[in-house]
Amino acid sequence: MNNKTCGGFGVSWMRESRRGWMVARIVVCAWCLHAVVWSGRSAVAQDSAGDRKPRLLMVIAEKEYDTRRTLPAFAEAHLGDRYEIDTVSAPDEEGRNNLAGLEKAEDYDLILLSVRRRAPTTAQLSALRRYVDRGGPLVVIRTSCHAFSLRGDEPPAGHAVWNHFDTEVLGCHYANHHPNGLVTRVTRAPSSADDTPLLTGVSLPFASGGSLYLVNPLEDTAEPLLFGAIEGAAAEPVAWTTRSPGGGRVFATTLGHVSDFETDAFCRLLANGIAWSLDP
Repeated sequence: MNNKTCGGFGVSWMRESRRGWMVARIVVCAWCLHAVVWSGRSAVAQDSAGDRKPRLLMVIAEKEYDTRRTLPAFAEAHLGDRYEIDTVSAPDEEGRNNLAGLEKAEDYDLILLSVRRRAPTTAQLSALRRYVDRGGPLVVIRTSCHAFSLRGDEPPAGHAVWNHFDTEVLGCHYANHHPNGLVTRVTRAPSSADDTPLLTGVSLPFASGGSLYLVNPLEDTAEPLLFGAIEGAAAEPVAWTTRSPGGGRVFATTLGHVSDFETDAFCRLLANGIAWSLDP
Protein backbone atom coordinates (compact mmCIF):
# COMPACT_ATOMS: atom_id res chain seq x y z
CA MET A 1 0.00 0.00 0.00
CA ASN A 2 2.77 2.36 0.97
CA ASN A 3 4.80 1.29 -2.04
CA LYS A 4 1.89 2.06 -4.32
CA THR A 5 1.43 5.39 -2.64
CA CYS A 6 5.07 6.13 -2.99
CA GLY A 7 5.01 4.95 -6.60
CA GLY A 8 1.96 7.07 -7.35
CA PHE A 9 3.63 10.09 -5.76
CA GLY A 10 6.77 9.48 -7.84
CA VAL A 11 4.81 9.27 -11.08
CA SER A 12 2.81 12.35 -10.20
CA TRP A 13 5.98 14.27 -9.28
CA MET A 14 7.66 13.28 -12.53
CA ARG A 15 4.65 14.35 -14.54
CA GLU A 16 4.52 17.72 -12.75
CA SER A 17 8.26 18.24 -13.22
CA ARG A 18 8.03 17.45 -16.91
CA ARG A 19 5.05 19.76 -17.28
CA GLY A 20 6.88 22.56 -15.42
CA TRP A 21 9.95 22.10 -17.61
CA MET A 22 7.83 22.33 -20.75
CA VAL A 23 6.10 25.49 -19.48
CA ALA A 24 9.45 27.05 -18.63
CA ARG A 25 10.76 26.17 -22.09
CA ILE A 26 7.71 27.77 -23.72
CA VAL A 27 8.16 30.92 -21.63
CA VAL A 28 11.83 31.17 -22.56
CA CYS A 29 11.05 30.68 -26.24
CA ALA A 30 8.33 33.32 -26.06
CA TRP A 31 10.73 35.80 -24.50
CA CYS A 32 13.34 35.03 -27.15
CA LEU A 33 10.79 35.53 -29.90
CA HIS A 34 9.66 38.79 -28.30
CA ALA A 35 13.26 40.00 -28.14
CA VAL A 36 13.85 39.16 -31.80
CA VAL A 37 10.67 40.89 -32.88
CA TRP A 38 11.41 43.97 -30.75
CA SER A 39 14.97 44.11 -32.05
CA GLY A 40 13.67 43.87 -35.60
CA ARG A 41 11.19 46.67 -34.98
CA SER A 42 13.94 48.84 -33.51
CA ALA A 43 16.17 48.18 -36.50
CA VAL A 44 13.35 49.05 -38.88
CA ALA A 45 12.65 52.23 -36.94
CA GLN A 46 16.31 53.20 -37.07
CA ASP A 47 16.53 52.42 -40.77
CA SER A 48 13.40 54.47 -41.43
CA ALA A 49 14.75 57.40 -39.45
CA GLY A 50 18.09 57.18 -41.22
CA ASP A 51 16.48 57.09 -44.64
CA ARG A 52 14.05 59.95 -44.01
CA LYS A 53 14.40 62.77 -46.49
CA PRO A 54 14.78 66.30 -45.09
CA ARG A 55 11.52 68.22 -45.32
CA LEU A 56 11.90 71.47 -47.26
CA LEU A 57 9.24 74.17 -47.31
CA MET A 58 9.38 76.71 -50.14
CA VAL A 59 7.49 79.90 -49.25
CA ILE A 60 6.77 81.91 -52.40
CA ALA A 61 4.91 85.23 -52.31
CA GLU A 62 6.23 87.77 -54.82
CA LYS A 63 5.40 88.73 -58.39
CA GLU A 64 8.48 90.61 -59.59
CA TYR A 65 10.69 87.60 -60.36
CA ASP A 66 8.25 84.80 -61.19
CA THR A 67 9.62 82.43 -58.58
CA ARG A 68 6.34 80.53 -58.54
CA ARG A 69 7.63 79.14 -61.81
CA THR A 70 11.42 79.25 -61.48
CA LEU A 71 11.79 77.73 -58.01
CA PRO A 72 9.75 74.54 -58.65
CA ALA A 73 11.59 74.09 -61.96
CA PHE A 74 14.91 74.59 -60.17
CA ALA A 75 13.94 72.04 -57.51
CA GLU A 76 13.02 69.45 -60.10
CA ALA A 77 16.23 69.95 -62.07
CA HIS A 78 18.78 70.43 -59.28
CA LEU A 79 17.44 68.92 -56.07
CA GLY A 80 16.19 65.65 -57.50
CA ASP A 81 14.56 63.38 -54.95
CA ARG A 82 16.89 64.24 -52.08
CA TYR A 83 14.24 66.29 -50.27
CA GLU A 84 10.56 66.08 -49.47
CA ILE A 85 9.36 69.46 -50.77
CA ASP A 86 6.16 71.34 -49.98
CA THR A 87 5.21 74.81 -51.20
CA VAL A 88 3.35 77.67 -49.55
CA SER A 89 2.21 80.41 -51.90
CA ALA A 90 0.01 83.49 -51.74
CA PRO A 91 -1.74 85.38 -54.56
CA ASP A 92 -0.59 88.85 -55.56
CA GLU A 93 -3.84 90.70 -54.98
CA GLU A 94 -6.71 89.60 -52.75
CA GLY A 95 -5.41 87.29 -50.04
CA ARG A 96 -1.80 88.32 -50.65
CA ASN A 97 -1.05 88.33 -46.93
CA ASN A 98 -2.35 84.84 -46.22
CA LEU A 99 0.57 82.41 -46.44
CA ALA A 100 -1.59 79.39 -45.66
CA GLY A 101 0.62 76.55 -44.49
CA LEU A 102 3.31 78.70 -42.91
CA GLU A 103 1.73 78.03 -39.53
CA LYS A 104 3.26 74.53 -39.85
CA ALA A 105 6.79 75.94 -40.22
CA GLU A 106 8.06 74.00 -37.22
CA ASP A 107 7.31 70.69 -38.97
CA TYR A 108 10.10 71.31 -41.50
CA ASP A 109 13.87 70.82 -41.54
CA LEU A 110 14.55 73.77 -43.84
CA ILE A 111 12.62 76.81 -45.05
CA LEU A 112 13.40 78.59 -48.32
CA LEU A 113 11.92 82.07 -48.65
CA SER A 114 11.08 84.01 -51.80
CA VAL A 115 8.76 86.65 -50.34
CA ARG A 116 8.32 90.38 -50.88
CA ARG A 117 6.51 92.75 -48.52
CA ARG A 118 3.83 90.47 -47.12
CA ALA A 119 2.20 90.51 -43.69
CA PRO A 120 1.25 86.93 -42.80
CA THR A 121 -1.38 86.19 -40.22
CA THR A 122 -0.22 86.53 -36.64
CA ALA A 123 -0.28 82.74 -36.24
CA GLN A 124 1.73 82.20 -39.42
CA LEU A 125 4.47 84.70 -38.57
CA SER A 126 4.59 83.47 -34.98
CA ALA A 127 5.25 79.95 -36.26
CA LEU A 128 8.11 81.23 -38.41
CA ARG A 129 9.56 83.14 -35.47
CA ARG A 130 9.45 79.97 -33.35
CA TYR A 131 11.16 78.08 -36.14
CA VAL A 132 13.94 80.68 -36.25
CA ASP A 133 14.22 80.80 -32.46
CA ARG A 134 14.76 77.05 -32.25
CA GLY A 135 17.57 77.26 -34.80
CA GLY A 136 15.77 76.09 -37.91
CA PRO A 137 17.95 76.64 -41.02
CA LEU A 138 16.94 79.23 -43.61
CA VAL A 139 17.70 79.90 -47.27
CA VAL A 140 16.53 83.28 -48.54
CA ILE A 141 16.71 84.72 -52.03
CA ARG A 142 16.30 88.12 -53.66
CA THR A 143 13.35 90.10 -52.25
CA SER A 144 13.29 88.13 -49.01
CA CYS A 145 15.60 90.81 -47.59
CA HIS A 146 12.35 92.71 -47.09
CA ALA A 147 10.01 89.76 -46.91
CA PHE A 148 7.79 90.91 -44.07
CA SER A 149 8.08 94.71 -44.13
CA LEU A 150 5.35 96.99 -45.48
CA ARG A 151 7.51 100.13 -45.69
CA GLY A 152 6.15 101.38 -42.38
CA ASP A 153 2.48 100.71 -43.16
CA GLU A 154 0.35 98.98 -40.56
CA PRO A 155 -0.60 95.36 -41.30
CA PRO A 156 -4.26 94.37 -41.66
CA ALA A 157 -6.08 93.24 -38.53
CA GLY A 158 -4.98 89.78 -37.50
CA HIS A 159 -1.71 90.05 -39.43
CA ALA A 160 1.85 90.93 -38.43
CA VAL A 161 5.09 92.30 -39.87
CA TRP A 162 8.78 91.68 -39.15
CA ASN A 163 10.32 95.01 -40.10
CA HIS A 164 13.88 94.16 -39.09
CA PHE A 165 14.03 90.65 -40.51
CA ASP A 166 17.04 91.75 -42.58
CA THR A 167 19.17 92.88 -39.65
CA GLU A 168 17.89 90.48 -36.99
CA VAL A 169 17.98 87.24 -39.01
CA LEU A 170 19.87 87.79 -42.28
CA GLY A 171 22.68 89.95 -40.97
CA CYS A 172 22.32 92.66 -43.62
CA HIS A 173 20.86 96.17 -44.01
CA TYR A 174 18.55 96.34 -47.02
CA ALA A 175 18.31 99.88 -48.40
CA ASN A 176 16.79 99.55 -51.90
CA HIS A 177 18.58 98.62 -55.12
CA HIS A 178 20.38 100.08 -58.11
CA PRO A 179 18.41 100.72 -61.33
CA ASN A 180 17.14 97.80 -63.37
CA GLY A 181 18.76 96.91 -66.67
CA LEU A 182 22.37 97.05 -65.44
CA VAL A 183 24.38 93.86 -65.62
CA THR A 184 25.98 92.82 -62.33
CA ARG A 185 29.35 91.08 -62.41
CA VAL A 186 29.52 88.45 -59.67
CA THR A 187 32.92 87.56 -58.18
CA ARG A 188 34.24 85.66 -55.20
CA ALA A 189 34.68 87.48 -51.91
CA PRO A 190 38.39 87.66 -51.05
CA SER A 191 37.68 86.43 -47.52
CA SER A 192 35.74 83.31 -48.54
CA ALA A 193 37.50 80.03 -47.74
CA ASP A 194 39.05 78.20 -50.67
CA ASP A 195 37.50 74.90 -49.60
CA THR A 196 33.98 76.12 -48.88
CA PRO A 197 31.41 73.62 -50.19
CA LEU A 198 29.10 76.53 -50.99
CA LEU A 199 31.12 77.37 -54.09
CA THR A 200 31.69 73.82 -55.33
CA GLY A 201 30.98 73.74 -59.06
CA VAL A 202 30.22 77.48 -59.18
CA SER A 203 32.07 78.97 -62.15
CA LEU A 204 33.22 82.52 -61.47
CA PRO A 205 32.85 85.23 -62.47
CA PHE A 206 29.34 85.21 -63.89
CA ALA A 207 26.81 87.86 -64.88
CA SER A 208 23.43 88.56 -63.30
CA GLY A 209 20.71 90.48 -65.09
CA GLY A 210 18.93 91.50 -61.90
CA SER A 211 19.33 94.89 -60.25
CA LEU A 212 22.08 95.02 -57.63
CA TYR A 213 20.68 95.24 -54.11
CA LEU A 214 22.09 97.58 -51.49
CA VAL A 215 22.63 95.47 -48.37
CA ASN A 216 25.82 96.88 -46.83
CA PRO A 217 26.97 96.81 -44.17
CA LEU A 218 26.77 93.15 -43.22
CA GLU A 219 26.72 92.34 -39.54
CA ASP A 220 29.97 91.13 -38.00
CA THR A 221 28.51 87.63 -37.74
CA ALA A 222 27.93 87.42 -41.51
CA GLU A 223 30.54 86.02 -43.88
CA PRO A 224 30.40 87.22 -47.51
CA LEU A 225 30.79 84.62 -50.25
CA LEU A 226 30.20 86.61 -53.41
CA PHE A 227 30.21 90.28 -54.36
CA GLY A 228 28.35 91.97 -57.17
CA ALA A 229 29.50 95.12 -58.95
CA ILE A 230 28.15 97.49 -61.55
CA GLU A 231 30.04 100.27 -63.24
CA GLY A 232 30.42 103.41 -61.16
CA ALA A 233 29.19 101.94 -57.86
CA ALA A 234 30.68 100.22 -54.86
CA ALA A 235 30.51 96.43 -54.75
CA GLU A 236 27.76 94.84 -52.67
CA PRO A 237 27.52 91.38 -51.11
CA VAL A 238 25.24 89.17 -53.22
CA ALA A 239 25.68 85.93 -51.24
CA TRP A 240 26.67 85.39 -47.63
CA THR A 241 26.16 83.15 -44.62
CA THR A 242 25.26 83.89 -41.03
CA ARG A 243 23.60 82.40 -37.96
CA SER A 244 20.05 83.21 -36.93
CA PRO A 245 19.25 84.37 -33.37
CA GLY A 246 18.42 80.73 -32.59
CA GLY A 247 21.79 79.55 -33.92
CA GLY A 248 20.52 78.04 -37.19
CA ARG A 249 22.48 78.28 -40.40
CA VAL A 250 21.34 80.98 -42.83
CA PHE A 251 22.32 81.19 -46.48
CA ALA A 252 21.23 84.46 -48.07
CA THR A 253 21.55 85.73 -51.61
CA THR A 254 20.15 88.79 -53.35
CA LEU A 255 20.42 86.92 -56.63
CA GLY A 256 17.32 85.17 -57.93
CA HIS A 257 16.28 87.19 -60.97
CA VAL A 258 14.46 85.18 -63.65
CA SER A 259 17.62 85.14 -65.78
CA ASP A 260 19.72 83.88 -62.85
CA PHE A 261 17.85 80.59 -62.92
CA GLU A 262 19.11 80.14 -66.48
CA THR A 263 22.70 80.37 -65.21
CA ASP A 264 24.27 77.12 -64.04
CA ALA A 265 26.56 78.94 -61.60
CA PHE A 266 23.61 80.43 -59.72
CA CYS A 267 21.67 77.16 -59.67
CA ARG A 268 24.68 75.33 -58.27
CA LEU A 269 25.14 78.07 -55.69
CA LEU A 270 21.53 77.78 -54.54
CA ALA A 271 21.64 73.98 -54.40
CA ASN A 272 24.87 74.17 -52.40
CA GLY A 273 23.31 76.71 -50.05
CA ILE A 274 20.40 74.38 -49.34
CA ALA A 275 22.69 71.43 -48.60
CA TRP A 276 25.02 73.56 -46.46
CA SER A 277 22.17 75.03 -44.41
CA LEU A 278 20.98 71.55 -43.42
CA ASP A 279 24.44 70.49 -42.28
CA PRO A 280 24.50 70.82 -38.46
